[in-house]
Amino acid sequence: MTCALCSGPVHTQFAAPELVGGNVEGGLDPAEDPGGAGSGAGSTAEYARGLV
Repeated sequence: MTCALCSGPVHTQFAAPELVGGNVEGGLDPAEDPGGAGSGAGSTAEYARGLV
């Protein structure tokens, strides 16, 4: 993937593999990923922020 803001390569990690397509291609809010709670992030908002 390429960062839309900086045009550099981006490597992300998702908690729920079955939701990767929806998160990457749009339409799904990463904060709604049920696996985000177990990701090690301090909150679902922090988890979602790490994916954008």
